[in-house]
Amino acid sequence: MMVDVHCHILPELDDGPKTMEEALRMCALAAEDGISTIVATPHMLNGIYNVKPSDIFSAVNRLNDSCRAAGLAVEIIPGADIYIDRDLPGLLADGQLMTIANRSGHIMLELPEESVPDHLDALLFDLQLAGVTPVISHPERNYAIQQDIHLLYKIVDGGNLTQITAGALTGQFGSTVQKVALQITKAGLAHLIASDAHDTQRRIPQLSRARKVVEQLLSPEQADLMTAGRARSIIDGKYVPIPEVEPPRKKGFFARFVKAPAVSGG
Repeated sequence: MMVDVHCHILPELDDGPKTMEEALRMCALAAEDGISTIVATPHMLNGIYNVKPSDIFSAVNRLNDSCRAAGLAVEIIPGADIYIDRDLPGLLADGQLMTIANRSGHIMLELPEESVPDHLDALLFDLQLAGVTPVISHPERNYAIQQDIHLLYKIVDGGNLTQITAGALTGQFGSTVQKVALQITKAGLAHLIASDAHDTQRRIPQLSRARKVVEQLLSPEQADLMTAGRARSIIDGKYVPIPEVEPPRKKGFFARFVKAPAVSGG
């Protein structure tokens, strides 16, 4: 069974489902797709939603209770999608941030859409010194990384994990994002696949189609690691090794040759 490590599934907290009924429909879709565990990751520190760890714990408990009452075999785990901020180390020390599964081993961070901040390396290093491994969410949608994936190589080489979006691999976000997602995956710079789901229509909790893409692009073993193995280790509080990769070749090299494998609907 698969693990969705990034999903906006808690009702009434951010731009995810507006009601418990919609959240349950999302859980049903996830279960139908073969997802057994969902890390709930509402936005934190993005300047729009004032979500606190206590809000997440409460919402996770309510959704788990509702899933059990509805007979849905899906477990919801606490987490958050945290916007990059210079104060992250201090906020982490003060208990104001939600790590993945509240295990304090990994933390999911969202980059700005347009750029990679100059202070990012130092910030990520400070979080590592605090005993937390950063997981960079959906780097394929960052404009600067789209222009030069060496920026992402530098992040990974610094000891950080990345999470790529399932819909990016299947073309849901357009051809440019798909090309970069395939480029990142082929270069070994993607470690986790997650849905980043928000609703039951356009951005649904589905991993199976992206998993098939990775099976064809890399291998079934790598697809399993990216949709289940690494995420389960993170949830269990275990160390997740980061595979060493060679620096990508000249800018745009992979983008010219990596094509999307044909994947049937589902």
